[in-house]
Amino acid sequence: MTETYRCSRCKEEKPSDAFYKRSSRRGHASRCKSCRKAYQKEHHPRKTYGHCKNFDEMIVRFNEATYCECCGRPFGSEDLFAAMNKKCIDHKDDWIRGIICGSCNTAIGQLGDDIDGLNKALKYLEASSGN
Repeated sequence: MTETYRCSRCKEEKPSDAFYKRSSRRGHASRCKSCRKAYQKEHHPRKTYGHCKNFDEMIVRFNEATYCECCGRPFGSEDLFAAMNKKCIDHKDDWIRGIICGSCNTAIGQLGDDIDGLNKALKYLEASSGN
């Protein structure tokens, strides 16, 4: 008897080969393959970031990205869909600044997404470093 799972999106009970394998505790993805494809199509990078002025140029850079442009850590092997999460957007000018890791993107955002916030953090670190 074939093992079946319920898709979290369509709620249908499907055989295990309708789901991608995962190394998680469950051993498989929560969405079936067809729902995952539909989700990726709905959330395609062009739909989300296509309004950015340099989108086409950045698609080429996303495909070639191997490291964070901010901290230099390697990304590892991921597809374009996952790579689109590694971006830094200037929301005021609708411009994709570069390809950075989630940690750097979060840090920049928490510091106000501007040079002034980064300079204040730098001054704080310099003053409190004890050197």
